[in-house]
Amino acid sequence: MLDAATLSRVDQVALAVRERVAGGAYVPGQRIVEAAVAAEFGASRGVVREAFRRLAAEGVLDLEPHRGAVVRRLARADVQAIAPIREVLEGLAARLAAGASGAAAPLRTSLAAQHAAEASDDPVGAFARENLAFHGLILDLADNPRLAESLRPLSTPLSRMTYARLLSRAARDRARAEHVRVVEALIAGDGAAAEATMRAHVRSASEELLRLPHPLLA
Repeated sequence: MLDAATLSRVDQVALAVRERVAGGAYVPGQRIVEAAVAAEFGASRGVVREAFRRLAAEGVLDLEPHRGAVVRRLARADVQAIAPIREVLEGLAARLAAGASGAAAPLRTSLAAQHAAEASDDPVGAFARENLAFHGLILDLADNPRLAESLRPLSTPLSRMTYARLLSRAARDRARAEHVRVVEALIAGDGAAAEATMRAHVRSASEELLRLPHPLLA
């Protein structure tokens, strides 16, 4: 059994690899070398191996014989299957988050950061990070750990594709406008509107993902 310190190191390595996939540093089909990750983070091979196993369970990596850990490449059918489930669960998160105590300030701060991302040196990367943080904030406000556990395996494998979708300025502008509508409903405490606007946002994003160039899909 792994002790608490080891589990903490596993969490750190898993988080770092997950963020690199989300931010486009690791691309679909890329092999991630266990020894290189262990050396970079000053972690044992056992810690890295456990982090890889965790990420494989989340659908971020595939563990292939003779190749090791490889960033998962989704099939178009995977995206089509995930989309309606994400829509329902993200909508539920928004409904539960509506009217949450103290929500207005962090939600407005998130919107401001999303708008500021466009003026940064890396608007795509900056907005991609703020986009992830926005959806994570709503999950936090929903305050339902089981819902968060259900959403992560569906959302994380799509993160690299989401980055590619956001290469388009028009896509970023649409996402920001849709986020504003979600936030307005959340701050008003209107659960039905929050759910409807979030579902529309996720549905729109999923449709854009399915229009991405074929090389991004298996």
